[in-house]
Amino acid sequence: MRMLLIDDDPLLIEALPTALKRRLPHSTITTALSAREGLDQLQVERFDVILTDLWMSGMHGDEFTTRMNTITGCTPVILMTRVIESSGEILPANLFAVVRKPFDVDVLAQTILSATANSNPS
Repeated sequence: MRMLLIDDDPLLIEALPTALKRRLPHSTITTALSAREGLDQLQVERFDVILTDLWMSGMHGDEFTTRMNTITGCTPVILMTRVIESSGEILPANLFAVVRKPFDVDVLAQTILSATANSNPS
């Protein structure tokens, strides 16, 4: 399973891949520290699931989501966020789940498994 993790928190980018690899040992995790870097990764690689924060420095959440929506096709997106606004911002078209920070890594791993099982029926 190939995952793209996009978040501007360097501590999360450093720690979460290790924690997820313990729970999902056959996964490959690519990281991006900014929305722009994440969009660049999406242009060159295919992923089974995208884990992302919506509000990152350097790019407004609506711009990031709009651009991501044009690239990702049917790739499930798991939104990791502290706050979910209800002011009408654009959400990922393929939003599978919202996981509120701080989150339980075991719950996140199960959410990832569910997202990839739904997108790749056997």
